[in-house]
Amino acid sequence: PPCLSPDTHTHTPPHLPTPYHTIPYHTPRACVHTLVYNTTPRKSPNQTWVMQALFVYFAWKLQEVVSAAQSGLRGGLLFSRGVCAWLNRRGHKSFLGLSLEPDKTYLDEAVGYVLAALGFYVQWQFGFGIPFPFSLVMLPLDAVEWYVRWSVTSDGANGA
Repeated sequence: PPCLSPDTHTHTPPHLPTPYHTIPYHTPRACVHTLVYNTTPRKSPNQTWVMQALFVYFAWKLQEVVSAAQSGLRGGLLFSRGVCAWLNRRGHKSFLGLSLEPDKTYLDEAVGYVLAALGFYVQWQFGFGIPFPFSLVMLPLDAVEWYVRWSVTSDGANGA
């Protein structure tokens, strides 16, 4: 059986594909390695290629979820800390008895995490994509993003 540690994946038999070079560094590689080891057909090169493509697709989708969570956390905290700083500059030092100074309260984190959860939920509802009116405006950047995804995946698969 394969080792579940991503640092010691060299114990994999040489006939099994290891798609580590096609997966972003913060994707759970040990999970993908175990799935590939346990489900990759060992007879046909075409079937192996199909399984690799399937797992690269799985890794990209998993990365979308990870990126949505990270951007939700970052955006929620930026917004809540910005509002607290703005209120402090306006002379408001407390709200409902809670301090608005970032060194003295956890209010900015609490509000930031609630906004992060809301942001993740909205991204989940839109399928991690851009809603209709904005998708037309962002179409050129969307094409660039798909080109970058394709070039990263195809270069990594060729051993570059």
